[in-house]
Amino acid sequence: DILAAKFMEIFRDLHFELSFADALVHMPKFAPMFKKLLNNKNRLIELTKTPLNENCLAVVLKKLPEKLGDPGRFLILCDFLEFGNCLALADLGASINLMPLSIWKKLKLPTLNDTKMVLEPADRTISKHTGVVENVFVKVSKFYFPADFVILDFIADPRVPLILGRLFPSTAHAIINVHEREIIIRQDQQSLTIQCGDIPSIKKVEQINKIDFINAAGIDFESEEIENFINDDSNPFGLKILRSIWMKTFFFLRDC
Repeated sequence: DILAAKFMEIFRDLHFELSFADALVHMPKFAPMFKKLLNNKNRLIELTKTPLNENCLAVVLKKLPEKLGDPGRFLILCDFLEFGNCLALADLGASINLMPLSIWKKLKLPTLNDTKMVLEPADRTISKHTGVVENVFVKVSKFYFPADFVILDFIADPRVPLILGRLFPSTAHAIINVHEREIIIRQDQQSLTIQCGDIPSIKKVEQINKIDFINAAGIDFESEEIENFINDDSNPFGLKILRSIWMKTFFFLRDC
């Protein structure tokens, strides 16, 4: 035991100035491997040169565009003599122009034409429309565009009652710039740029059993428009029970 302890003491005091790489080379297990690597060093340099494709190069050089948010709805301000100004949703996913039956009655448009068209909304329900009215002149600023509308009896957004499908932008030679949030419509040699930021947008009412007073872009719902919407006889029975609630709320807000 005394000799073993003496040996360990001498062993701990031994020091060698040898790098880790040299130590590995002198080990029998690692010596052949390092000799092969050193003999093929040119081959190793070629393997380290990995060509990058376009996608990898864009990530490395940080050339990817900035990720932006939802620009919102694209609305067009239309003008009708009998109805005044109203907003229409520009929907490139729709193949038709859609108008509620209540709006058609207010505009006093010509007689509806019968058609065998069957509508299938996004919720996959089958809707039977009332008819089609042709050659309705839609005024946008100083331009007039003819359009055919499918008349459907449904409850529409009181501030955005119309839906303009792909037919209308095609007729108006429209250019939609999603990044700049603008729609450019053209007629003859003139053009008009519509900034979506200048048009108030209204949140969609998803619950039919309550009334929300929404301030959209600094513009409140006018009480007269809300009252007319609730008192419309074409609305279902579920909305008619809200008339008393609306009248009480209206008088309460007016007295405040």
